[in-house]
Amino acid sequence: MINLYHHFPNYLLILQESNATTGMKVIINVLISIIVAFFTFIGYGLPECVNIGSWVKNAFPANDVKDVTRPNDTWLAYPQKPRMELEVLKTKPMIVLSIMDTAKTMSDIGTNLAKNYVEIGSIMKINNLSYAGMPLAWYYSQTEPYVIEAGIPVNKKPSKLNGRIKVKHVAGVNAVVVHFWGPYEMTSKAYPMIRKWLEQNNKTAAGVPYDVYVTDPTTVKDPYQIQTDIFQPFK
Repeated sequence: MINLYHHFPNYLLILQESNATTGMKVIINVLISIIVAFFTFIGYGLPECVNIGSWVKNAFPANDVKDVTRPNDTWLAYPQKPRMELEVLKTKPMIVLSIMDTAKTMSDIGTNLAKNYVEIGSIMKINNLSYAGMPLAWYYSQTEPYVIEAGIPVNKKPSKLNGRIKVKHVAGVNAVVVHFWGPYEMTSKAYPMIRKWLEQNNKTAAGVPYDVYVTDPTTVKDPYQIQTDIFQPFK
């Protein structure tokens, strides 16, 4: 059994001792649920050489980055600012196995994503597929019901599919990326940087932003070493 107190002391301390709102506590529970799914998914053939990262969601990006809604981190007792680096690049095309899903409430998101990733992992094992990147997460709505999409890049199209899993061909696009090192709850700080770059360069958001979870949080003790890459395609 996973010792959450060992891996996530900051999250549990907040739940027990802070004056956080019920909504914020729900978000933390969701984060923990998705991280726990990481260990379940390992049982479905995760190669040891691949750091698949964590699947912790960063709340709910909107279709336009100017209206992104994420948890207010002012109530969190984190002692320092996150480190952020902005990069403009052309993404590579990806073949992604994905599942579109709907969570009736915020508290359902963690359970849904956990189930989705395990389901994708089982199909990867059946088709002898390799990982071609870190787990991805798209969030298409900010209000209930929440429309979510879990995805994992793979090396080739599977020969067999079943259930809800679809093959998603993601084209290479121009994107502005914020490489973010810090607690997941603070990733909202990346969006002003993205908005500012778009405005200064006369660009507009093209589609839904997505998060790539680079670091497995159980491999680092310092939350400021956890890396999340936030991609915003633009035109």
